[in-house]
Amino acid sequence: MAHSLREWYLHLETPSHKTIHAGSADYYTPATLLGLIVGWILARHTRVELVFWVLLLSGGIVILAPLYATFFPKGALDGLTPSLVIGILPFKYITVVINCGMCAFAAWVFTRNYNLQRNIREAEKRVKAVSH
Repeated sequence: MAHSLREWYLHLETPSHKTIHAGSADYYTPATLLGLIVGWILARHTRVELVFWVLLLSGGIVILAPLYATFFPKGALDGLTPSLVIGILPFKYITVVINCGMCAFAAWVFTRNYNLQRNIREAEKRVKAVSH
C-alpha cells in the first residue's frame, strides 16, 4: 500500500516530466478539507474568526512544504530544493488561502442557513404548542 501511494505521489507526467499529484496531495486536498471543517465548526462565530482560522491553517499547510522537500529521498522531487520551495511559498500561500477560504465560507454559509432554518422550524412548533 505504501509503495503504491508513493508511486502515485511521485508519478511524472510524460511530456513535461512534472509530478501531477504532489501539489494536490500537499496543498489543495488539505486546504479543501480543513476549509470545510473550519466553516462547519465556526458556523456560529463571526466572519472575522473564520478569516483568522483560514489564514492560520493555510499558513500551517504551506509551512509543511519545506519539510517535504527536506525529508524526501534525493532525486525523488525532481530537483526541488528547500530554497526553491521557500521561494514559491508566498504564491502557494495565496492559492491555499483562496482554496481554503472558499471552502470554509461555503460551509459556513450552508451551516448557518441550515441552523437558521432548523431554529425557525423549532420556534414554529413551540408557538403552535403554546397556542393550542
